[in-house]
Amino acid sequence: MSEYHSIIVKEGLKDQSILKKLRILGGKKTEDWTLLRVGVKENEINEIIKLIQKNLVTKPAYYVISIEIKN
Repeated sequence: MSEYHSIIVKEGLKDQSILKKLRILGGKKTEDWTLLRVGVKENEINEIIKLIQKNLVTKPAYYVISIEIKN
């Protein structure tokens, strides 16, 4: 089964408690942001995308980048 890896800006989420539903693979803190690398199973990706989309801060706009990792 494939897995998707995404980079999420923690401060770009309205409700950061949704991070508890994600598998955090690593992170990096900058002066202004906390970048989190998360893993999502292929069968959960649609649900997780909807959850993240509902919780993204819109001003300023934030984005999530995802790539598929084939096993």
